[in-house]
Amino acid sequence: MINENRLYKDITGMEKILSIHPQFSWKKIKYIEAFNYYIDLNEFGERSSYLKILFGLELSNHGLMKACFKFNGINNLIMRSIGGKYNQIMGFEIIDRLFLGWDLEQRYLVRDYENGTIEFSCKAIELLQVDI
Repeated sequence: MINENRLYKDITGMEKILSIHPQFSWKKIKYIEAFNYYIDLNEFGERSSYLKILFGLELSNHGLMKACFKFNGINNLIMRSIGGKYNQIMGFEIIDRLFLGWDLEQRYLVRDYENGTIEFSCKAIELLQVDI
């Protein structure tokens, strides 16, 4: 991961998690509870793809937490082994590739680096909701 603290500042709404758990890390994400992929118009009136994911997180002092993220401008979406009673995430990370020279359309690499349950690139990320 590249400068995790800086990455949090670029994600709209991250203060919702950081105010509850200041030592939050992407590795706290343990499973996918729900997801919704769709195409809609972006702020410029152009068609763009979106993905909303409801994640389950384990926080040592707070038990379980659920967080809904919206990923904007999805590219190269890969999902594997989704279904059944539990969609486990073994090693989740978000990599900001802007400083590696990637264009804004594929700024973030979002993935489960352990078992490849999910992987995609996106332009922007928003934290929509947190439930304890």
